[in-house]
Order: sequence, then C-alpha cells, then structure tokens
Amino acid sequence: MATIDTRTYDFSDIRVRVGQTTFKVLAVSYKFNRTLGKGRDNTPKKSYRTRGFIDPDGELRMYLHDRKDFLAALEAASSTGAYGDAEFEVTATYGTDGQPTVTDILTGCTLMDVDSGHEAGEDPLEVTYPMDVMDIELDGKRFFNDPSV
Repeated sequence: MATIDTRTYDFSDIRVRVGQTTFKVLAVSYKFNRTLGKGRDNTPKKSYRTRGFIDPDGELRMYLHDRKDFLAALEAASSTGAYGDAEFEVTATYGTDGQPTVTDILTGCTLMDVDSGHEAGEDPLEVTYPMDVMDIELDGKRFFNDPSV
C-alpha cells in the first residue's frame, strides 16, 4: 500500500463499463509484463536492447449475485453474442482525504477465465475473472507513447 505524507491511499471506487452499463466490483488488480530484446555484438556483455513488448493483464472480483447482469451485458456488447468475445473498460479511482485522487484506466479488457469456487460461511459468494488487457493508463500516463496506438 502506498503511503504519502504518512497517509495510506484507501480503496475508493472501481467501476467496469460494458457498453452503456456500469458495474461496481470488489477488487481489481493489474500489471504490465515487459519483454525486451537484447543484443551482444560478439561479446558476453549486453550491448543494446530493444523497446520490447508489453503485455498487460489483470483480474476482477465481484459478488456472485452481480454475475448474471455482468455476463448479460458482455453478451449484448459482443458481436457474436458470447460474453467471452466482449471487450470492456475498467476504471479504478482511489484516494484519501487531503491527497490528490488517482485514476487508472484499463482499456480493451476481455475475460480469460472464470474462478467461482465457493465456501460456506457468513460472507457473500464472490467470483473472480482474470482478464487480458490491451492498455493500462496509470493516472493519465501511458507506458509507451506509440502514435499507432
């Protein structure tokens, strides 16, 4: 957890937008994986590297009782009528009193898997969705400024 001026950012708001429908979710996590090309010019020491490629991914967690509406919205947004073919956007906004608000945007998200194991207990049932993500904008900043994207 980030601490700024002795304060820790709190969870504030995570929303998933599918078409014109917005869903609140419990949690989102996301990251970049970067793969670089490296050259050695006939020496064991690295001489140069390429910009490489980035491969963002993430994960959503929501209550099971929200799944039906979420999957229906994905089906409606898909050109094939299948929820696995739909793309959507995730916006995570967080902050704390006295600190600037931070907003991260995940675009081109699609579901990769469904994890819905359940246990008896007092807590509501949850479902987790690993996602493939096309791009992540961290508080208005992009990892690569590529004019073709």
